[in-house]
Amino acid sequence: DAIRLNKKPADATNILEEHFRYTKTILERVRNEQEQRQQLEIMLTIAREQFAETDTALSHAQTLVTGLNSDLKQSQAHSDDVILNMEQSRSWRYTAWLRKK
Repeated sequence: DAIRLNKKPADATNILEEHFRYTKTILERVRNEQEQRQQLEIMLTIAREQFAETDTALSHAQTLVTGLNSDLKQSQAHSDDVILNMEQSRSWRYTAWLRKK
């Protein structure tokens, strides 16, 4: 620009207008990037909240499943005991003897 001004001083107005347009373009880009950043930060905050909610739900579900598995094991053990007692009863042995005949 300095060389251009030395060769043609009348171009000073044009050079200033070019600088003004360039500065305006840069400022618009900066504003757009700031707006995008704000939108992305909002989206990130929403995503973090959703992940926290999902994490809480999964933790609760895991607690429920653990409890249900424990109940299931107890029920299976109880059923095994009932079947064992039933197989040792007289009526069971008698019906087993009848089935063999």
